[in-house]
Amino acid sequence: MIDLGKNALQTDDTSACECRTSNVQVAIPARVNSYVESSMLYGAMFDTYQKGVGSVTYQAVVQCKQSGSEQWPQLSVINQFSSPEQAYGALFADLNDGGTTEVAAELVGTPVVINSDMFYKQVSAIVDSNSHLYNYGVNGSKDVFAFTHQSIENHSITAYEHENLDNPSGDGYIITSSTVRTKEINQTFDLPPMALSLDNLASVLTLDGQDYDIAQSGVDYAFIFIAMEASYYNRPLLGWSIFAPPSGTSVNIENLNLAEFIDESVLESKVNSLSMSVTARDYGGMPGYEDYMKRRPTRQPSTFNDPEYTQAKTKTVQLTVDDLSYSQSALSNLIPTQF
Repeated sequence: MIDLGKNALQTDDTSACECRTSNVQVAIPARVNSYVESSMLYGAMFDTYQKGVGSVTYQAVVQCKQSGSEQWPQLSVINQFSSPEQAYGALFADLNDGGTTEVAAELVGTPVVINSDMFYKQVSAIVDSNSHLYNYGVNGSKDVFAFTHQSIENHSITAYEHENLDNPSGDGYIITSSTVRTKEINQTFDLPPMALSLDNLASVLTLDGQDYDIAQSGVDYAFIFIAMEASYYNRPLLGWSIFAPPSGTSVNIENLNLAEFIDESVLESKVNSLSMSVTARDYGGMPGYEDYMKRRPTRQPSTFNDPEYTQAKTKTVQLTVDDLSYSQSALSNLIPTQF
């Protein structure tokens, strides 16, 4: 057992923040006569936006920072065009509070070559440990672009796919992804999926204390993450999660005693949906679970730019059963045979 630190909950509450609001007019000088096919602003909330010929206008952009902080967060906007297919972006932090901010999107996107059988490809720039200039393509239907700017710390290049599971009692899905973080975008990225079968991964969710082993030759899994959530019409009421090595003994649901926190009868009357999920993650530059757990308590967002985190493969399977009250017997019914 180790202390993984404090849990953090992200909300839209800005009471501890200093905020400023501005409309943002984005001009794209290189495509002044072309209609903007798609545009997106990152780093701040906004009400609406309107695309036009050679420009985009974002209404009521709200930029916030923690009270007492000197630095306003970076904002970015990416604009994409067809015929020819191009992308232009801008990174900026200064807003004209209460007025209009004019921005010129003069960063030219460079197409990124991603080889993968997975359906989606995406690229984003890492600035102040946050993702900016995010763009994606579907099954090779369009290019994905990376940008060059002095504020960009790294690039995240990802291929991923989502598969729905046949689950008559609720929802079920599998998400598989492969990611590389790098400053060098002028290369070909080979991003194959994690070679781990669904049955092998789902076997971790037996919930009856049996031994499991998903270890594979040449793969040093950083962790398996097991999670359960009980909710009421999509409002989470109870959740627990466990980090585990690639082989060991599964959770025994009979040992899960919540009585000291909340009476089970209360949960039975409130809960109408149960979800179970298991995730396997492999960091290519890390020798496995023990090393990962030693690093995790002191991990910061910037840590993901370190060499040991530059490659990651992930596979998640989740099953949700609706119209089901909480009980240990109900949880025990969420077993891999339903996948």
